[in-house]
Amino acid sequence: EDYLRFEDPERFRIKQRRVQFSYKDQFYEIVEYLEPKRIPPLLLLNVHQNKDEKLAIVDIPDFLSVKEDVTLQSTYSAHMISKRNLQDTSPMIPPLARSMTAS
Repeated sequence: EDYLRFEDPERFRIKQRRVQFSYKDQFYEIVEYLEPKRIPPLLLLNVHQNKDEKLAIVDIPDFLSVKEDVTLQSTYSAHMISKRNLQDTSPMIPPLARSMTAS
């Protein structure tokens, strides 16, 4: 457990569960934030696209319900969620949001 000596006291540990799947030739990843407990239940849908392709309109699977596209919102990054000193400790985060990344 040597890595614990690098723990940042300014941040909470992040615990996530990830589910990855392919749908219509597109790769998706659902990230569920389990910790820190201070945030409401949060699921993010990451859509992975080829770096060489322009970001295209994504076909969201019918079995998912996306509340908001949060691609450009840093509030939803693990880096921001881990901060201990946020002014608002219970951000209004919708239950399922979409984020797009290039892989």
